Amino acid sequence: MNRLAAIAMALVAAAGAVQAADPVVVSPPGRKAMAPEIAVAPDGALVVLWLERTPAGDAGQGNHNQAAADLWLARSVDGGASFGAPVRVNATPGAVWGFPVSKPRVAVSPAGVVHVFHAGNAQHARTGKPLVLPLYTRSTDGGRSFGEPRVLGGMPDARLGSPVEGSDIAELFGTLAIDGRGGVYAYWIDTRAMTKEQPNGKVWSAVSLDDGVTFGAEFEVLPADTCPCCQLTTATQDGRVFLGSRRVNPEGTRDSTVAVSIDRGRTFAARVRWGGTPWKIEACPLKATALAVDGEFVYTAAFDGGASPQGAAWSRSSDGGRSFEPARPLHATATVSDAPVLALAGEALVAAWHAKAGGAERRVFVAVSRDRGRSFSAPVEVPAPAGNGTYPVLTARAGGVQLAWQQADAILTRYLAADDPLFGNPPERKP
Repeated sequence: MNRLAAIAMALVAAAGAVQAADPVVVSPPGRKAMAPEIAVAPDGALVVLWLERTPAGDAGQGNHNQAAADLWLARSVDGGASFGAPVRVNATPGAVWGFPVSKPRVAVSPAGVVHVFHAGNAQHARTGKPLVLPLYTRSTDGGRSFGEPRVLGGMPDARLGSPVEGSDIAELFGTLAIDGRGGVYAYWIDTRAMTKEQPNGKVWSAVSLDDGVTFGAEFEVLPADTCPCCQLTTATQDGRVFLGSRRVNPEGTRDSTVAVSIDRGRTFAARVRWGGTPWKIEACPLKATALAVDGEFVYTAAFDGGASPQGAAWSRSSDGGRSFEPARPLHATATVSDAPVLALAGEALVAAWHAKAGGAERRVFVAVSRDRGRSFSAPVEVPAPAGNGTYPVLTARAGGVQLAWQQADAILTRYLAADDPLFGNPPERKP
């Protein structure tokens, strides 16, 4: 255990209660929780979503075709100091297809509607073979209960292609965002056009403009040159929708890209490469492209596989996503760094990722930029108990961000103020 983690645990033990700066365990003990997501409701309530492996999912570890899991949501009304009993989102046990690099998404609208989008296990009515389908469900009571899931993707009658061995169809690695005006935008990688000769995916979408009450018909967004196993990401601002994906280029590289829509997701401009080094790889790297948007500044973070050494890096655009500056590493001294995420907290841009830096375990690290993404503070490890800390997520809260991550088989969360000592002292402001 590292020194900071030992100090934090000693303080908890001495006080007999969790201190404000210490992580709070969200998932029940003795369970196999993974892949958290997090959102803040208009009333300040926190909702944390995570996957839990079922016995069937355990049996299928290493075979993504058997990614059977349950999806749980817990709610906090005291700023994350405590959480209520978790609610299972899926009515049928094991119905969720997911793992840390293809995980469900959650968002809460200004009306308090909790939106959840995930890939779900199903069975073809005619062939009996497994399907993986894009499912949407919503809660109108703050996450206490959820409606029946709706399938947003189509179900053709014949097998065309799938990256999931044994499946007739796979529509997965999706994402979801809201725009604050009733817009709910769902995206997923669709494999209906995949063949041995054309092994890439397309990106399809379904959009609701009434806070998830109804969705329009699915439609194609990006062509069949999308890496079929790299989870999509999305963000919205001022009527624009930003979509992160990895494009399979003719020369064999799989590079993070950003596409922008100015018509509420109906059409997208051509994808633009982020600032990372071109990465030539003959396989799906399973790496997402994190996004954060602040006016004309668009920030990205991803695993820079073409760099030497490889690792988590960030890039930015100052022209609304039309071009990006060269990427720079978030943790140059780490032996391993991956899974970066971003969130804006007022004028602060916060990054989190997991890394190995001087130890055998992966730990969660954070850094902050106070100059609109020109530079980041030095990486700082988030104090936590022993065990691998992986797959952090962030969401903005008043004055800072809420961080959640997977610690061994548990989900932890902690509030980080923009001036948190973890980030060092903020620079003095000139009058």
